[in-house]
Amino acid sequence: MTEFDRIEQFFAPLAAPFGFALRDDAAALPTKPGHDLILSKDMLVEGVHFLKSAEPFSLAQKALRVNISDLIAKGAVPSFYMLGLATTPAQTDDWFRAFSNGLAADQKTYGLSLLGGDSVRAGTDPTANLVISVTVFGYVRTGQMVRRAGARPGDHVFVTGTLGDAAGWLATYQVGTSDPALQPAYDRPNPPVGAVDAIRRYARASADISDGLVADADHIARASGVHIDLYADQVPASKALVAAFPDVRQRLALMLSGGDDYQSLCTVAADKAAIFSQILDDHGVSATHIGQVSDGSGVTVFDQNSDIMQLDRSGFTHF
Repeated sequence: MTEFDRIEQFFAPLAAPFGFALRDDAAALPTKPGHDLILSKDMLVEGVHFLKSAEPFSLAQKALRVNISDLIAKGAVPSFYMLGLATTPAQTDDWFRAFSNGLAADQKTYGLSLLGGDSVRAGTDPTANLVISVTVFGYVRTGQMVRRAGARPGDHVFVTGTLGDAAGWLATYQVGTSDPALQPAYDRPNPPVGAVDAIRRYARASADISDGLVADADHIARASGVHIDLYADQVPASKALVAAFPDVRQRLALMLSGGDDYQSLCTVAADKAAIFSQILDDHGVSATHIGQVSDGSGVTVFDQNSDIMQLDRSGFTHF
């Protein structure tokens, strides 16, 4: 198939009405009175963010969900997205069919529609890597986007879900064991979409955890001009991670700095902490109090004995 045949067959059925069935060079996104339009972009590169063997159905969903995670942490409801693909000869018509089916499934799950995008050839060299770029659009009531820069001394620090499964699976894969109980977290993260309302209403600062808990806590601390204490023994782990990594220090390293979690890290005023937790629970999202905000700068992690932990790294960085 040609590029345009693929667009017509696989992607046009996913398009929003004002995407003009992807037959034009642009989309006309309508405004929503009383709301701000929130945008975020993430790119996935083969060999960096996913394996060459990744199944296209789940890969499409990972590409959407890592972007949806950003909007959730801003208190915004994801609504539309644009897709960019730099493909290689390995992406056959069957690959495109499975990839578009993965997008279609998640569009139903998260209420999204495709606006448009672009597809190019990454190269004909067998070593060329697939690149996926998604820009996601969402809405939040005017002036209510939750930024990194709102944390205040006295705030409680919360995290949704559990941490470390994706990094744990990659660690097992790299040594040849590939724990299947951890793999879904790496292949298809599960961002806490049920947390949007509570984050918008009660979080003073928020970020999604993509680079690692400590690294992303430091992003909030720097933006807000505060210090954050994290209590390692309070950070939530799944049963699968505990079973795969019974050594506590090894497990904590994955949970604190492994990254790829795509959960939300929030600071909430102490007198709003109980209602924040209750709303999340009502929406089927777990929230755990893992730290405090104080005057100062940076992030300190304490172990179960209240001793300061020394970490080999705070999180993932590309450069």
